[in-house]
Amino acid sequence: MQPESAAPTAPVGAACIDVGRDRGALVLRSDEGHVGLEVEIYRVGQPERRTHVWVLPRLAPAGIVYAALFPSMPAGHYVVLNTEGVPLREVEVAAGTVTTADWM
Repeated sequence: MQPESAAPTAPVGAACIDVGRDRGALVLRSDEGHVGLEVEIYRVGQPERRTHVWVLPRLAPAGIVYAALFPSMPAGHYVVLNTEGVPLREVEVAAGTVTTADWM
């Protein structure tokens, strides 16, 4: 198993998302103080199947925003964890759309 590389710290430009009939995407907005932290989520009822991404600075038309992007996931209800791995909130990811919510 290869070790995971460090989170990028420079702003990230365009991201590719894959949404459609059965898939959606999730953007969890955060703040600059959370850059480089991993956000973990799992589908309701499947805590053993966690996935994670980093909070990164991202270029947007209005300037830099800080967010974790899950670019393609099966539509459904997900649990978002805090930095200690404790459930923070649930979000519904709808098919064919990008869902946004706040993280920490």
